[in-house]
Amino acid sequence: MPGAREFVSVRLNQLADQIIRESTQSTSNGTRSVYFDEIQERYHVPVSPDNGIGSMLLNILETRQEMAEIEPMEDGFDMVFYLDYCPNLDKSQMPEQKNEQEPPAMQMNL
Repeated sequence: MPGAREFVSVRLNQLADQIIRESTQSTSNGTRSVYFDEIQERYHVPVSPDNGIGSMLLNILETRQEMAEIEPMEDGFDMVFYLDYCPNLDKSQMPEQKNEQEPPAMQMNL
């Protein structure tokens, strides 16, 4: 079928855009798992590790600038995003960052 590869590529890029947008908006800690049955139900795209679509989608997601890490699972993807792309982080659950400045020297006045 002429143009089928381009059609699938465009559709999977759109799907990757939607997954990343929704995931980065909904995560409170920079991580999210997305499952193949959820993708099928929500976006009507039959993704599985065996049908080729799963590996194509994984390859597309791996190249996205928002993605720090993605791990394929048996039934989906476990994703870690760069925190700059996650506007709804729960700061109370984030580890405290050390202040790189040294505290001022203590002075004793006699």
